[in-house]
Amino acid sequence: MKEDRIYFRVTNLQKQQLLIHAREENLTLTDYILRHTLADEKALDDEDKNLVKEINRIGINLNQIARALNRGQNFAAEAKEVHQQIKKLDAFCDEILAARKAYFRELRQYHKEFLKLCQNENKSRELLKQIDASIKLKKLELKKLKLCKGGVIHVHP
Repeated sequence: MKEDRIYFRVTNLQKQQLLIHAREENLTLTDYILRHTLADEKALDDEDKNLVKEINRIGINLNQIARALNRGQNFAAEAKEVHQQIKKLDAFCDEILAARKAYFRELRQYHKEFLKLCQNENKSRELLKQIDASIKLKKLELKKLKLCKGGVIHVHP
């Protein structure tokens, strides 16, 4: 159950953009922000999609070679191709892993900064409450002081 609240300020334009994006995904604003800030994985971008397609093609090639082996066909000519495909697959996997590590490193940094911003916002809000309370107290004290002085000044014999 969600019990805590976080307050942060945005411009009207930013708020409208967030609401539009949330509606596009059929989410509440809270769920939209949570999904996009606390997501375990980033949606595949075009580069990732291209890498996945290429890996699928390599997998298809390897399956065709495996079928040929199972039928007892001579595989000596294809051995070099298999080796090249495996190297290519390894390179793609390394590239994907490196990109994912960089993404998660950036995501963690973003989360840290976002949490700091929220904490600072909450601290500012609490400080404003304290200042408001102090101002109200001072106004009351001033009012009492004026009443006391007023009572003394306006006393007629």
